[in-house]
Amino acid sequence: MVEYRSLRQEELEAWFEHCAYVFSGGSNDPILKGLFINHYYMDPDRDLEGILVAVENDIIISTVRIFYRKAYFFGKEVSVGGIGEVSTRPEYQGKGLAYRLLEDAIKQMKERSVHISMLRGTAGIYSKLGWRKTATYHQISKVVGEDELPYRMRPSNLDRETPALKAIHKNYSIRFNGSFARDDDYYWRFWVKMEGRNIWVIEDEDDQIIGYVSFEYKDGCIHVHEYCTLIPYEGIFEQVVCRIRSLIGRSEQVEVKFESLIRSGMKVESFDKSECNMYMLCKPITIGDQVIENTEQLIDRLTSNDIVNPTSDILFWGMDSF
Repeated sequence: MVEYRSLRQEELEAWFEHCAYVFSGGSNDPILKGLFINHYYMDPDRDLEGILVAVENDIIISTVRIFYRKAYFFGKEVSVGGIGEVSTRPEYQGKGLAYRLLEDAIKQMKERSVHISMLRGTAGIYSKLGWRKTATYHQISKVVGEDELPYRMRPSNLDRETPALKAIHKNYSIRFNGSFARDDDYYWRFWVKMEGRNIWVIEDEDDQIIGYVSFEYKDGCIHVHEYCTLIPYEGIFEQVVCRIRSLIGRSEQVEVKFESLIRSGMKVESFDKSECNMYMLCKPITIGDQVIENTEQLIDRLTSNDIVNPTSDILFWGMDSF
């Protein structure tokens, strides 16, 4: 008989092994297991109650995890339940185990007064339960200018610079919808440090940090994973990517790919559309004198269907992925 419940402390090791086994296709990959261990212990909001499991004969056969977070929506922080680590052992797939656990997850989030649930995935089972996909866009442009950035860039030191980066992140990201609030220093020093890729700070002439950028260069393209500045400096993005081109030792024209909501001023070559973010309204949200009462109203407020200049009001930084 299958038992549906939350994970117990003494089952953590077995749960790590279950996730690694399923996501590796049955190879028990120790590196992948380490990823799930890190995702648990690096999370300041880790919560065994939010790890739901289906157990048969003392063996975990399916699981769903709720990542409890705060996120910026409509200019304020709201509670969010992120759905991740959905996995069922191959021999038990197709039996509705994950569906049942997702139903239990929705119930738990509503009981905890979570406003919005989000996940990153394709429709399928999730749309049947009420999540709705949204479109987000990355802009692709050419880096053609010279390196004329009047400020210094250097690798960050999160152990020392978390307070400055935390303030800049909030100041910049709160203007959009969907970015996770990062109020906890632990989250910065562990989760962001683990998930962040090549984070560089930008300093003014007085050695004050005015922004930061996370990037990588691959396949002839600079991928900007995150970019936040103090508002008076947000217009320096093109100069920053020109500096990045110098840092990676490229003098020729290269492409840059970044969130379309970043106000870059750069010429658009194309947009890359993604529909992997899905949202569900669990509790109504009041915005001024308007109340968003259901998921359809939420999605309408977050997206635009402009064919000429497709946009989205959703900004989800990749290093918050779960």
